[in-house]
Amino acid sequence: MEKVRKKQNYSILKHLDFLIIDFVCVEVSFFIACQIRYEAFIKSLDKYLLMAGIVAISFLVIVMFWNIYSGIIRRNFFEEMKSVFALVTGIFVSLTLYCFISKSTEDYSRAVLLTFFAWTLPATFLLRLLRKEQVRKAVKKTQGENLIFIHEEDAERRIAYFTNKADSGLIATGIITYEKSDKKEIGGIPVIGYRDDLLEYVENHNVNCVFVHLQGTYVNDYIDHLVRKKIVVYRMLRNLEKRSYRYKVEEMNGYQTLCIREKEKSLGLVIVKRIQDIVVALAAIILTLPITLLTAIAIKLEDGGPIFYVSKRMGQYGKEFNIYKFRSMKLNADKLEDILTPEELERYYKEYKLDNDPRITKVGKFIRKHSIDELPQFFNILKGDMAMIGPRPILKKELEENYPDNQDLLLSLKPGLTGYWQAFGRNNVTYESGKRQEMELYYIGHFSGMLDFKILLKTVKVVLTAEGAQ
Repeated sequence: MEKVRKKQNYSILKHLDFLIIDFVCVEVSFFIACQIRYEAFIKSLDKYLLMAGIVAISFLVIVMFWNIYSGIIRRNFFEEMKSVFALVTGIFVSLTLYCFISKSTEDYSRAVLLTFFAWTLPATFLLRLLRKEQVRKAVKKTQGENLIFIHEEDAERRIAYFTNKADSGLIATGIITYEKSDKKEIGGIPVIGYRDDLLEYVENHNVNCVFVHLQGTYVNDYIDHLVRKKIVVYRMLRNLEKRSYRYKVEEMNGYQTLCIREKEKSLGLVIVKRIQDIVVALAAIILTLPITLLTAIAIKLEDGGPIFYVSKRMGQYGKEFNIYKFRSMKLNADKLEDILTPEELERYYKEYKLDNDPRITKVGKFIRKHSIDELPQFFNILKGDMAMIGPRPILKKELEENYPDNQDLLLSLKPGLTGYWQAFGRNNVTYESGKRQEMELYYIGHFSGMLDFKILLKTVKVVLTAEGAQ
């Protein structure tokens, strides 16, 4: 008979501490709210005590049926905010309905109910965050092992996503390769066995979860066994290039299915982003006017050539546009065969840029290092060809060579003055490695206001320190 791992099946039992904290917070908040109508509260104490009972019943019904504590430790800031809002709103609606159905709306102050809602929301949210921080610190000391079940060659390419270098997600403590491997570790994570060792290993070790980085029905038996052992299993659905898809488990024609559809963009976010782009571009043009004038004079004095460089780039939905830059290269720099050596030409057509490019002028070297050459692109933003943040604007040939299967995806957003690749990779991440494409597509799949804010902060740091610049 198999040894059964003792593990709670219900999130309400696993997280009784959060339930108790929420319950106490809700009830205390209700009585605090009552104090704004202190005299009425004292006179109608029995009625308000009955209302406190309704609060308690509503709370217990919600937590019993909504399963609001499932995955609470892994939830991020915004997911937690949504969970608390749902709980408090549910209780508030229950109280309102009770007053309406019992025809006792005149017995209770609306101000009390509104104050209860306004007070409970931040109080519950803050207490949850504090408790989660305590739990996470404790879990770090007692947490079981996190394994990744993966092909060896994939582990060598992807292991960085499962180490301390990753922005989020689990940190792997061990690797189970599908095939036998002679390696002792990959990326600093020990290789503890291969597929035949997996089931025996989880029997004899405190394994918390297994990330299955494999596709195909051949792993279903492993997954079934792990789940029966109360081990959490994460199974990879698609590679990073498909993060623009939205996945949802739905029942269809009597089957549990994985519904896959393209992730829809928020119209509100797109409108707000456009308004922000216009405001920021106008402000930037005004604030950088002295730098613009000095740069224009310096370029003209160096070789007497044109101040601006205009080139065709691929815009949103494949519409080409003229991108504006301060000219940082010598005259006739587009005649590559006349200026570059065969070796330099070969390198250029791989990355569409060169380290120590011989075509760059003295002024050009300085303005590129500090990203001054891109200031005219604020006019592209005003025109609507570009956004402040988005994928890097690229040449048509560059698009065809490096994004053969993802051209429509890359062109689904406006190109940006800055972006995820420019901020977090820049010249240190290349097309040849595949990392640049991955970073650009990652941004499209995770497009959000918060990610844009992070990119903006990182861009400011990169520009000020000339990090990753040529």
